[in-house]
Amino acid sequence: MIPEETKKIGLVLGNNTYEYPIWQRLEGSDIHINHIMVNNESSQFEDENYIPECIISSFREAEMLEYHNKKYYLQEACMDNKYLWLYCS
Repeated sequence: MIPEETKKIGLVLGNNTYEYPIWQRLEGSDIHINHIMVNNESSQFEDENYIPECIISSFREAEMLEYHNKKYYLQEACMDNKYLWLYCS
């Protein structure tokens, strides 16, 4: 489901989201994963210069997300998901 040319993925996850399967699934790939849009005390460690090509989110609040003036669109293949959604630019 993640476009083949993707090299950077941003994670937008809730405090109780089990993220190990994401890391496990992408292990051994050339994809770099980083938490973005962090809204807790660890936000001080967020790399503000990190601009992902796709975002995996545990929140589905809209058909489009915006991060650092870049727009990411909900991918049709995961619209009916219950736990994780993929947005790509």
